[in-house]
Amino acid sequence: MEVAYRFAGFEESPRSCVEALDGAGRDVERLHLVADPRPVPTTMRLETSGV
Repeated sequence: MEVAYRFAGFEESPRSCVEALDGAGRDVERLHLVADPRPVPTTMRLETSGV
């Protein structure tokens, strides 16, 4: 599952939320996803009826 998360853009990085969750235990791996602009997918198109 870790490989899938890494392909999706999750990564290890120091964040302030880690300090808030520090009591959860040392054996927990925390991966973060930074919300950044992504390219528009070319495999689908969204159409609306405008109603």
